[in-house]
Parts: sequence; structure tokens; C-alpha cells
Amino acid sequence: MTQPAAAAVDWGTSSFRAWLLDGDGKVLAGARSSDGMQVAREKGFEPVLEAALAGLGAPGDLPVIVC
Repeated sequence: MTQPAAAAVDWGTSSFRAWLLDGDGKVLAGARSSDGMQVAREKGFEPVLEAALAGLGAPGDLPVIVC
């Protein structure tokens, strides 16, 4: 697998979506869950984000863009 250059996250009220992107913006992998802002507020934002990125195999120092 090509090494990702960044992760992009769309973190809505009820849904969480994340993608690993290469240097050209091509999607290498993606994940979806129901861990939106309402759920993450209870679970903790950092653990939700870290679990999703780990599940995608993202390196620990990968830049992340969240919207």
C-alpha cells in the first residue's frame, strides 16, 4: 500500500468518516462509523479519532485535517 500523506475527517453530529490520502489526494482507504460529535463527546474525541486512524493503519505522526 502507498504510504498516506494525510488523513481527512468529516466529523458530523451523528456520523464520523475518515480517509487516508496519498500526496495527490487519491483515497487509499476509508472508514465510517456512528461516532459523531454527540457520541464522541461521551467517549472522548481523541480516543474515537485514534481508534479510527489505527483501524485504517495510519502512522502515528500522520497529519489530520478535520472538518
